[in-house]
Amino acid sequence: MIAFSVLGHPTGKGRHRAAMRGGRVAMYTPKKTEEAERSFLAQALPHKPAQPLDCPLRLDVVFHMPRPKSRKRGGWHDRRPDCD
Repeated sequence: MIAFSVLGHPTGKGRHRAAMRGGRVAMYTPKKTEEAERSFLAQALPHKPAQPLDCPLRLDVVFHMPRPKSRKRGGWHDRRPDCD
């Protein structure tokens, strides 16, 4: 079994953006998305098995969301997050 935690706030994947540079269209990934992906990989890669797995897999994901500032006491996150 492989189990690990990823620290940080869950972040939805931003769409690629396009901009004109030197008369050409350049595509780029938003900075927030790049930072979240880089952070995830840095935390997940040490748990990568030496060989590819060749068995059935099960993935359990648990998100711990910060309490919204609008909720002064208790309560849960009140919006459905983007799970991309």
